[in-house]
Amino acid sequence: MKKHKRRIIFVLVLALISTYLFFEMTQFAPNRYKLRIETVQSEKIPEQFNNVSIAFFSDIYGDTEHLKQAIESINDFNPDIIIFNGNLFDTIPTEEQGNEYTALFKSMKSKLGKFAVLGNKDYELSFETSQNILNKADFRVLSNQALTIHNGDDARIKLTGLDSNTLNKESLDSILTEDDSELFDIVFAHNPDIIDSLSSNYIDLFLAGKSLGGRVVIPFVGPILDSPKHYKRISKVNDTPLIITSGLGLDDPELRLFSNPETVIVVLKSGNKN
Repeated sequence: MKKHKRRIIFVLVLALISTYLFFEMTQFAPNRYKLRIETVQSEKIPEQFNNVSIAFFSDIYGDTEHLKQAIESINDFNPDIIIFNGNLFDTIPTEEQGNEYTALFKSMKSKLGKFAVLGNKDYELSFETSQNILNKADFRVLSNQALTIHNGDDARIKLTGLDSNTLNKESLDSILTEDDSELFDIVFAHNPDIIDSLSSNYIDLFLAGKSLGGRVVIPFVGPILDSPKHYKRISKVNDTPLIITSGLGLDDPELRLFSNPETVIVVLKSGNKN
């Protein structure tokens, strides 16, 4: 009899855990939007860039509600720089959707500029539409390009946007050079795994998306669905800090576990770490 009761209890507990995990993956986690704040400190960051903030987000997949939440939290924080890491839609957008997203992206304000790279879905589904939305919303789309951002008369940092769809060794060699190596260089791309192909000598911070935070992550196991090699929220690759946003929306399957939709704010700090 006791053995029979133990079996019943075991089955009930297993059923409760399974039910919780089902709703966590399909309902709770996919809708648990967060604003995450990270701090990056370096002696290469000029004093004039101390406390300068960068908001970056990615992988909307047509999730307008989460995009609106992200824009509200970004505008409330009032960052100095805004970066979009690609993937606007999960299906070919209508003209109405394109107009709506243009207005939403245009409503984001920043002191030092708005920048973007395109993601794999942007190329597969809606290259011209994605490009037009971002351009009309005053985002500068970078495709294997580097520029300097000024804050004050002489203070500047370097911002490099890598286009993972057309990346090749020649383009990397021409962009990631030791020219301006004294500048704090922020590199951003859609795919975090690009960092493995780069020389870390000239990169001080790498920002990426795509991974969706691993989407469904089992503790001590890792992602069980297809995911880039690099999916953790923050890590170091060859001494370069890699910060990844888990994105706003989802493509199929629409599941998350230990991976919330989010916007990331990076606050720059000048000087050595204590």
